[in-house]
Amino acid sequence: MRSADALGASLVGRAVAVGDRNLSGSDGVPDDGPGSAAVLRKLGFEKMRAGQPAQAVDLLGRASARDPDDPQANLGLGIALQAMGRHAEALAPLERAQRALPQGPLAFLRASVSRLALGEAEAALQAAAEACARAPQLAQAHSARGQALMALGDPARAEQAFMAALERAPQWADAWVLCGAARHRQGAIARAEAAFREALRIAPDHAVAKANLAALERAGDGGRLAAATTPDVRRDRAEKTGDGPLALWKPEDPAAALGLAVEYLSGKPAFARLQFGEWSRVLFYQAARGHNLFVVDQSRRVHGFLGWAFTVRAAAEKWVEGLSGLRDDECRAGDCVIVNAFAADTRDANRVLVEAMRERFADKRTLYFKRHYRDGRTRPMRVNVSPFARGRARRDEPRESPDPGVRSRDEA
Repeated sequence: MRSADALGASLVGRAVAVGDRNLSGSDGVPDDGPGSAAVLRKLGFEKMRAGQPAQAVDLLGRASARDPDDPQANLGLGIALQAMGRHAEALAPLERAQRALPQGPLAFLRASVSRLALGEAEAALQAAAEACARAPQLAQAHSARGQALMALGDPARAEQAFMAALERAPQWADAWVLCGAARHRQGAIARAEAAFREALRIAPDHAVAKANLAALERAGDGGRLAAATTPDVRRDRAEKTGDGPLALWKPEDPAAALGLAVEYLSGKPAFARLQFGEWSRVLFYQAARGHNLFVVDQSRRVHGFLGWAFTVRAAAEKWVEGLSGLRDDECRAGDCVIVNAFAADTRDANRVLVEAMRERFADKRTLYFKRHYRDGRTRPMRVNVSPFARGRARRDEPRESPDPGVRSRDEA
């Protein structure tokens, strides 16, 4: 999904070219000299284009250290850090880029992305407003402002921001989807449906627009989910509520599963802080593979969600360290499990999901997930499945821990 994050690709595409130079050193970059920072910057952008953000961070960080006032090096460093999920660290170079190029909108727009990822919605809104003021015709700036307003619980003003984006980019299907979500939050169901249909007119295969329309159809049918699978009720571990015990459940229709997952997780703070396009693509591929489970009560109200991928150790290690994302074809088989979506409303819902993980992943080798902290830090986690399946390793069980791990449209 194209969002404010997509500006990284366009920035890289506009990297300033430098002439051929006689290079030295282990990575072909001179240790000093007037051209070394420019060479490092160029190489850093090349690594970003190649989908290697860790190497880009190293090169662009060195370029920024040699020329702290280089706005392109600092902006590129901020974008590379964002690509690795290191949003707290991204803010310093983005602020240097803002000071070096105060009239440029991109550093403010990128800062809005990181502020929102860190849960700082007010600061994200301010940064997006600065980007809008500097580039009123930049549709992505208005979209970022709308996403910050959604995080602040103001869907009416968010809709206005998304419409401002659409006035500038009327064929932007993703903005129509976001506009539809804002309308839905206001209870304007017919107008939300119209926005989703417009997204599908522009992009007929838009998975999230399709899923949201399916969710609206379910709501029109009394809120029941359109699937025939009978829940596997865990009465011995169920939470007793007014609606009965909890159960594990998987919709038979992938579109219904995707719509339900988007609907449920969009209200979770950890997911609301993420760019919509990132985690909606993760959920799309999970639903297509059938790698998801819901915890529901007898009235089919959702209390928890689990999404995963099966892969090999080398790919799992790169993912958990933030070195690369995963393509969908890498997520279908292997002796490692990546848990990249986990949310539970209560301890009992959490317990049902953890028990399901122990049973379903018992034949696997290692469980991978990422633990996110409020200050923006991310800790890679690895759990040996054998003791976990026997009921130990409780300290490392995930709670609400999304991580898209996505770098392109084809990744899962």
